[in-house]
Amino acid sequence: MSWDNWNKGVYLVEAHTRFGDKDTVGMLNENRNKVGLADILDRIQGNAEKGLEGFDVLKDVVKPDFSKRKLFEELERKLKEDVLRNVTKGALIAFGFSVPRHADDIPQRVPNDLWDRYLYSSGNNLKSSSLKMEAIRIVRKEVLVDQLSSPTVEQEEMRSAGRPSRKGQIVAIFHGLADAGEIDFSKPKTHCYTLIRNRVLAQYPVQKDEEKGLGDKAIQKHISLLFDTKKNAPL
Repeated sequence: MSWDNWNKGVYLVEAHTRFGDKDTVGMLNENRNKVGLADILDRIQGNAEKGLEGFDVLKDVVKPDFSKRKLFEELERKLKEDVLRNVTKGALIAFGFSVPRHADDIPQRVPNDLWDRYLYSSGNNLKSSSLKMEAIRIVRKEVLVDQLSSPTVEQEEMRSAGRPSRKGQIVAIFHGLADAGEIDFSKPKTHCYTLIRNRVLAQYPVQKDEEKGLGDKAIQKHISLLFDTKKNAPL
């Protein structure tokens, strides 16, 4: 089943343009930092009209358009944030291969703690301090073969009240902050709870009860062992 689902998927690097809002994707394509043939010819003509000759007529004909580049980056980030939001909600499911990859490996579902890298990724790989996965593809949940007959992470973490746990988000943010050197392991673990909570709220916004599941006790439960492991790890 994993192979079938992986084969149905879109590679990670293309996901934001395949699953994103069509109008936003259209704007993204219009503002790519590339110089089209028409732009080059227009600039050559402009140089000729200024009286430039020989090689001078090619001056600055392929200069980048920084305003387009900035808008392109903003649109791309927005589309990737939408993908990340849909992955968090379980509407999109990702499969990939753990590194090092072996000939008999089958695609595995990408765990939550790798997704904090996605906004800054440029290929089909995601990496944390302890895990790297490659050849990642994303598929819509509704087209999964056998709908992942085993329980999904979201189903396993569903609380009695019906609200998904924030565990995956908390763990992902913790690893991201730790790898970026933003957590001081010489201090008590309580010092990073507010930082983790604020980062989760910023990266995984919800419509209501946004701080539910993000209290100090909940964060302590999910990161306590991780914090101690990293704190005591050999340099």
